[in-house]
Amino acid sequence: MLRRIIEKLHNFRLLPYENKRQLTFYQGLKVVYSALKTIKDTYSDARNKDIRSIHQLLKDLQPLIDDEYCKRIMPIVLEKNDVSDRLRNDMRLTYLKGQ
Repeated sequence: MLRRIIEKLHNFRLLPYENKRQLTFYQGLKVVYSALKTIKDTYSDARNKDIRSIHQLLKDLQPLIDDEYCKRIMPIVLEKNDVSDRLRNDMRLTYLKGQ
């Protein structure tokens, strides 16, 4: 499953309307990864089954978090999404002023 996610992220076309979901997913994944890492570090009892599960999940997510292509492309996608959002907002304001 993670392999498919990485492949999807690698297939960015850099069109904001197509990549907003992937960008949101990746940003959310980073937040969740960070939270899980904090939990694991705080409650690092190796005998605890839940902590072992969190450790395994972190291990599985690590390749996606460390993916160089994703790290390089995400700022570009974020910038394009910001420009698209500003343009959409400006067009909406222009339309409202014309009414």
